[in-house]
Amino acid sequence: MVCMTTGLTAASIALAPHPSCAAEAMTNLMESTVEVGGSFQDGFVSSSLLIFLSELGDKTFFVAALTAMRNPKWAVFVGALGALSSMSFISTGFGMAAHELPFNSDVPVDDYLAAALLLLFGVQSLRDASEMDGDARGEEEEEAAEVADGLGSNGDILPFILQVFVTVFLAEWGDKSFISTIALAATNDPLGVALGATSGHAGATLLAVGVGATAAEFISEKVAATSGGILFISFAALTVLRMA
Repeated sequence: MVCMTTGLTAASIALAPHPSCAAEAMTNLMESTVEVGGSFQDGFVSSSLLIFLSELGDKTFFVAALTAMRNPKWAVFVGALGALSSMSFISTGFGMAAHELPFNSDVPVDDYLAAALLLLFGVQSLRDASEMDGDARGEEEEEAAEVADGLGSNGDILPFILQVFVTVFLAEWGDKSFISTIALAATNDPLGVALGATSGHAGATLLAVGVGATAAEFISEKVAATSGGILFISFAALTVLRMA
């Protein structure tokens, strides 16, 4: 199989026809990331890719998609992205706080924990990808449909935006993207991580709101999970290399 890897973005990786193509794209992206080191660009690229791929097929992705089918799309986008961007900056703050802990002056405990978390998420994502079948996506959509049924504007836009904000915020608190952002912020440029995570959330949310329920027809959740797993493990390895 010939894979077109020139100019690949996170979106095109998720839409790759086969996991091997996604892996090839990951290699190209990782080469450019390694050259940057721990800079703003490194934090931005790392978090934007990880968050985008983690959010594809997530429950909140389908909540936004299904809610946008019956309500103003722009209002759903504003409410959801407001919650997700707030979450990104909060988790980045936690990562910065972990980096400033007193015992880090002797042993970089935060770096070891970050690497361990990224490795754990990577292995989990690859395992989930290997077990995915037709029912996996259905379960996510079912749960999202229950949540989306309770969201409606009824002509009152501001209360609706707030309703979406609160719903998405509570759904995302403590999930994989939240914790991985903490890990990345502890070992990379915090501003780059925060803005990159926000960018990743914006891309996934825009896709969900713009495409709606038909997103499930062309987004390969298996490829997205495989790509995300490769990225998690790659960035865990980079974190360990920086400590050497």
